[in-house]
Amino acid sequence: MMTKGSPQMKGIPHFKEEQCAPALNLEMRKILDLQAPIMSLQSVLEDLLVATSDGLLHLIHWEGMTNGRKAINLCTVPFSVDLQSSRGSFLGFADVHIRDMEYCATLDGFAVVFNDGKVGFITPVSSRFTAEQLHGVWPQDVVDGTCVAVNNKYRLMAFGCASGSVQVYTIDNTTGAMLLSHKLELTAKQYPDIWNKTGAVKLVRWSPDNSVVIVTWEYGGLSLWSVFGAQLICTLGGDFAYRSDGTKKDPLKINSMSWGAEGYHLWVISGFASQNTENECDSKSIVKQPGILLFQFIKSVLTVNPCMISSTYLESNWPIRFSAIDKLGQNIAVVGKFGFAHYSLLTKKWKLFGNITQEQNMIVTGGLAWWNDFIVLACYNISDRQEELRVYLRTSNLDNAFAHVTKAQAETLLLSVFRDMVIVFRADCSICLYSIERKSDGSNTAGIQVLQEVSMSRYIPHPFLVVSVTLTSVSTENGITLKMPQQLPFCPPVVLAQSVENVWTTCRANKQKRHLLEALWLSCGGAGMKVWLPLFPRDHRKPHSFLSQRIMLPFHINIYPLAVLFEDALVLGAVNDTLLYDCLYARNSAKEQLEVLFPFCVVERTSQIYLHHILRQLLVRNLGEQALLLAQSCAALPYFPHVLELMLHEVLEEEATSREPIPDPLLPTVAKFITEFPLFLQTVVHCARKTEYALWNYLFAAVGNPKDLFEECLMAQDLDTAASYLIILQNMEVPAVSRQHATLLFSTALEQGKWDLCRHMIRFLKAIGSGESETPPSTPTAQEPSSSGGFEFFRNRSISLSQSAENVPASKFSLQKTLSMPSGPSGKRWSKDSDCAENMYIDMMLWRHARRLLEEVRLKDLGCFAAQLGFELISWLCKERTRAARVDNFVLALKRLHKDFLWPLPIIPAASVSSPFKNGKYRTGDECSIGSATDLTESSSVVDGDWTMVDENFSTLSLTQSELEHISMELASKGPHKSQVQLRYLLHIFMEAGCLDWCIVIGLILRESSVINQILVIIQSSEVDGEMLQNIKAGLQAVDRWAATDCPGYKPFLNIIKPQLQKLSEITEEQVQPEAFQPVAVGKTPEQTSPRAEESRGSSGHGSIPQGEVGGSSLVSRKEEDTAQAEEEEPFQDGTYDCSVS
Repeated sequence: MMTKGSPQMKGIPHFKEEQCAPALNLEMRKILDLQAPIMSLQSVLEDLLVATSDGLLHLIHWEGMTNGRKAINLCTVPFSVDLQSSRGSFLGFADVHIRDMEYCATLDGFAVVFNDGKVGFITPVSSRFTAEQLHGVWPQDVVDGTCVAVNNKYRLMAFGCASGSVQVYTIDNTTGAMLLSHKLELTAKQYPDIWNKTGAVKLVRWSPDNSVVIVTWEYGGLSLWSVFGAQLICTLGGDFAYRSDGTKKDPLKINSMSWGAEGYHLWVISGFASQNTENECDSKSIVKQPGILLFQFIKSVLTVNPCMISSTYLESNWPIRFSAIDKLGQNIAVVGKFGFAHYSLLTKKWKLFGNITQEQNMIVTGGLAWWNDFIVLACYNISDRQEELRVYLRTSNLDNAFAHVTKAQAETLLLSVFRDMVIVFRADCSICLYSIERKSDGSNTAGIQVLQEVSMSRYIPHPFLVVSVTLTSVSTENGITLKMPQQLPFCPPVVLAQSVENVWTTCRANKQKRHLLEALWLSCGGAGMKVWLPLFPRDHRKPHSFLSQRIMLPFHINIYPLAVLFEDALVLGAVNDTLLYDCLYARNSAKEQLEVLFPFCVVERTSQIYLHHILRQLLVRNLGEQALLLAQSCAALPYFPHVLELMLHEVLEEEATSREPIPDPLLPTVAKFITEFPLFLQTVVHCARKTEYALWNYLFAAVGNPKDLFEECLMAQDLDTAASYLIILQNMEVPAVSRQHATLLFSTALEQGKWDLCRHMIRFLKAIGSGESETPPSTPTAQEPSSSGGFEFFRNRSISLSQSAENVPASKFSLQKTLSMPSGPSGKRWSKDSDCAENMYIDMMLWRHARRLLEEVRLKDLGCFAAQLGFELISWLCKERTRAARVDNFVLALKRLHKDFLWPLPIIPAASVSSPFKNGKYRTGDECSIGSATDLTESSSVVDGDWTMVDENFSTLSLTQSELEHISMELASKGPHKSQVQLRYLLHIFMEAGCLDWCIVIGLILRESSVINQILVIIQSSEVDGEMLQNIKAGLQAVDRWAATDCPGYKPFLNIIKPQLQKLSEITEEQVQPEAFQPVAVGKTPEQTSPRAEESRGSSGHGSIPQGEVGGSSLVSRKEEDTAQAEEEEPFQDGTYDCSVS
């Protein structure tokens, strides 16, 4: 030890003379020869108790005298199962002696371990400590004890056993018998490799605050447990036991250990002894010599660590004994050896006592708590020798001048705040209630008044055994309500639960979630958690006389609970997590570093749901109505579906895998309970998909036939869930049943435009047909492209649309885009060998759907359908040209297209239509020329009102009012850009397939005379079916009549194309014998179809289609890119487009 004022100490910063370690002077006073080896010695108040190997107990006074008392022979001490037995038996073997013992002050006796492995508790029956007055009790079932440690606060005795477990006993207050409280043992589930290979328990040590116990074993390893057996750390598994490459480490062997005085740190003397010496390298890499290790903050999972506390305060007040945080989580107060300090998380500033004398004059005894902006604490005033209750305001300076002080009768051991009341528990075993309120005199202080005092001495054996006292809004059977400020009626105490480590309750109220907010939550260590749940009668009916008002339900969680979120049905807690020091690991080093052997530990704060446990417990107890009320109150929580799924899954796993027959299975009850919720179908199928196939029959016997559940999904339009049921059916039924249900789902998915699902259904049906039904189709994972986007183009076709715009800056448009098919799962489906029955069956369904879409004039849906499923639209349209692909009612088709593509019906402007531009670039009324309004709609600058940027020549033009009106009318009569792209694409498809009547309809809606011209060219150059010509002629006449009566906006355009219509009717009359129209082959090059390509300029392709609007990935071959570039370089007429089909 360093003496006071030594030079080494003075060099330390912040060193204060009075704080240095005192000088200790040791001198020998006396030698006592006890004639036998000493096995154990214990200090008992003013005496020293020594156990020797000859079976004697020596009671020695500290002065060194034996006080004339004889040594007690253990063989003369009677032992029995409890203290009520009239006669006890004596230890019946000759060489009996005590191997280990520890005195327990709160039980007033010794926990002992004998050399034969028996354990017991020796207590004096009267105040005199003589052989005649001693009596022992022992449990019958412990015969392999090795060591013992006593917890005075909780009156527990922990006996280590040779089996590797620790048995924790307490004493029954009435009989004096030893009762088993709980066991600390590793389970085969958690530690399959080592749970029964640890060797005997070597050391057991309780922490100074008695909240945790540390256990080590003979073969190495260390474990930390909470007071009632929740495991916090164990070094026999995970990163503690294995290196990152999977090789096993030798466990850490511990020869001796001791907690630091404050209980934050654990000091260990380690000895590493390698058990495997086969490999020379391995034996070298183990540290041979013992070393001193320090584990810092080892019990972090359940304690407050002084990590960020002001060094000025800590310097003279270490260790931190209490802490509290306010309701808003913005202010923290801490208590050390003297005084207290508080910290604001908002301002990041500490507030300490300005007067150090005031700080050093108070010792906080019973803790502290926040009440609004005030700190309430119980303390001892050293100078006045007085117990006090004080209230300090957070915002004022920390000084006694601003404190409200109330004198107290006895030392306060515990303090807490509930609403506007302070509850204190005192050393005389009494509870005192105070009311607290802010003073109205403007002095910024709070006043405290005594409400009531209640003595608890009849119920509590020792005041220091009480761990916490809280006032709650939870009432017992009598339904006590708090009426202030009169006397509170206290009923006799009721024992609710044992082995309780923590209690949570709230004073908040929520009518929707009464079950959760009016419950009392308990943490019971190794036994998990318990909830004391209120039971409410339904619909305000009178409660049944036989129904209790509350019920205690136990449940297990995987974390150490630290807080309960009442409304959210969550438990917040912590688990110990580890990180490996991989970078420090080197196998060939002479010795393995300690960091490698012992990983870095971190406390992971996490949450856990518990609702499924409580619902299940209620159902087990036939309280289904209460379970339903509770579940309905929580149905809006985001994880409620997961709660139902977990409950179903856990019950299914337990019952379906049980070896014994279950007399009263719970699964049917759980299944019936889940049907009360709309998520029933999803819950069942998700549970089935996550469970082994072997358990499915048991599950569906309880929840219903999967075929019926599938049909329910279809009726509810829940196709994704239906698809999941299809996978169940595929495994449980014959292929014919799967095909039947898959067909149903496929047609529904087609109808609803669920393209991703459609693609999976095509694959599924093909798999059934080709005998691959053993492998279920994977669930959809790809992001489904938005069906409102531009159509994706067909596989094996690449349409390159180029536009040349000489006068438009390059940055304004993307001048050339190449569009190609997406690479989807259905690529190879349409290959030449797709003539097997299964493909035919799928094709028939696709054709039927396409026919329906055309009959109902749903062109937009038809485009999406073809693009998404890779449907060969052109070849199908060729076949259906005179049947489904024939336009029966032109007027209806035109109206539908306007509605589907959000295309406005044309209107006639107020001013007479005259040529806006005199330079001849734009012709009068030629709305069809793509170079006019289309260019304007594409340029972003037009939208922003920057007209001069559209064309360089425009900068010198001055536009008149009427010309501006004309341009704005043109813009108003166009639909969305995306619709324009889609319509032009469809026009191109119908042109390819020779469906000229549809081309006419699209030409009309786009109001482009060049389309009509092009159709006339085709009719003149090829033999076209006369019936189709007659249909076109009749259709155009119907449109003309409709325009005259209902839509005059179409008249100007119809007048423009009058010459073409005249020509058309002449051709129709000339034609005598209709012949089948032969469409141009798809594979021809642009050069071969030059008349078509020439004529199609400006009609069948739109130049600047933004890539994002075409849903597919625009991948084309190198050759196509080259062709496209060559086309781009050719000088085209202003505002024209080129469409090449390769």
